[in-house]
Amino acid sequence: MYKILIIIVTLFCSCSEKNSSDQQDFEKINFNVNANLISIPIVLDDSFTMSFPNIVFKNSDAFNTLNNHLNKDNNSYFPFRLIDLFSNDNILIYIGQIEQANLFSKLNSNYIEALKETYNVESINMGKFNINGVNVVQYMFNNEKSFTIKLYINILDKFYEITYILNASIYEDSLKYIESSIGSVKSIQKRGKE
Repeated sequence: MYKILIIIVTLFCSCSEKNSSDQQDFEKINFNVNANLISIPIVLDDSFTMSFPNIVFKNSDAFNTLNNHLNKDNNSYFPFRLIDLFSNDNILIYIGQIEQANLFSKLNSNYIEALKETYNVESINMGKFNINGVNVVQYMFNNEKSFTIKLYINILDKFYEITYILNASIYEDSLKYIESSIGSVKSIQKRGKE
């Protein structure tokens, strides 16, 4: 009995240390959220809420076009299910679920190289942080035409991608909208009593 108790305590401590170590990798960041620049929060996939810049609109034509393209794409790095899309003439924002277990462990140098090739860019900035209790891995890159921010978020055991693509000519003017939108991401799922 004593040996079983030691094994259980050891396993519990190992799990606790792993979780606290994982949390340390994701520094808590507070974004400046200006509620005048974003929509009311929208529930996505019954898992999280976020607000979108009030200068974009839900675009079902673009959603259908992108969704058809994704369904025909056999070269996707991760299985992806498109959830929603918002846009205007200069900004495209799309959200999808990545149907991949342990996604954060697969966001490695191979993935960065795949992004560079897909988007034809030379360098990619990567960051890890925590917004409102949600762990995020972020990739930012640009070329002469556009600036892209890809966020990968973990809500319990589900992973999502939120992608912002901005026309390079309006990038600086749109930053306050994008920052407010990113800062609005919140989980609506709660863990069981711990």
